[in-house]
Amino acid sequence: MHGARSDEAGAPLDAAALAAAFGVLSASAPSRAGGAELASPAASGLGRARGRYLQIARTYLVREVENGFEIVDQHALHERITYEALAADLARGAFEVQRLLVPELVELAPHEVALVAARADELAGIGIELDAFGTTTIAVHGLPARLPRPKPAAIVREIVAVLEEARTPTRERLLEEVLHRAACRSSVMAGDALTDEEITALFERGAALLSDQTCVHGRPTRVRFTLGDLERAFLRRA
Repeated sequence: MHGARSDEAGAPLDAAALAAAFGVLSASAPSRAGGAELASPAASGLGRARGRYLQIARTYLVREVENGFEIVDQHALHERITYEALAADLARGAFEVQRLLVPELVELAPHEVALVAARADELAGIGIELDAFGTTTIAVHGLPARLPRPKPAAIVREIVAVLEEARTPTRERLLEEVLHRAACRSSVMAGDALTDEEITALFERGAALLSDQTCVHGRPTRVRFTLGDLERAFLRRA
């Protein structure tokens, strides 16, 4: 158990750094998790909060767990949950589609419309139904029903980005990368206020995953601190 974050010299997390982690001070977040533990679902008791939740800056969720507490990045966790649901549908080859009552029109450059339209049949295989509407517009007719907060225009622009970055990606790479980005764009974001019920549901859904330690981009979803970390931070323990 490594406990709290320490610097390269091995110094323990001090009280000021701990306060900064809770948003009490205006310190910047560390660029890496360092010595702080990434809590596993079993170790953290994911889905079984022992006390009230605390949402900081409408971005981080703090809750008591066995022998300590953990800080959860709400977007990172929800993104992982959303992506795993989409990936399961892809593995089954079955996507439920939520069709739009009125197609959403997304304006693009003519070459971007051509790029997207050329892969429309493949995109339909993951529940993204669209077609060209003239030379500068894509009409979105449907999106995967699992997307909790579908944003058609953002997803179309992410498709364009994938196609331009990879030039001619394989079907597998295209679909996987589009699902990654759709999960990111359609999940709870930093800055979203959540109710206790929504936070509880988020933790419970995360608990059902085989792995929820990172988001699809590789960032940690949570960092755990033990009671020992607190005692050292407040000089109660050497």
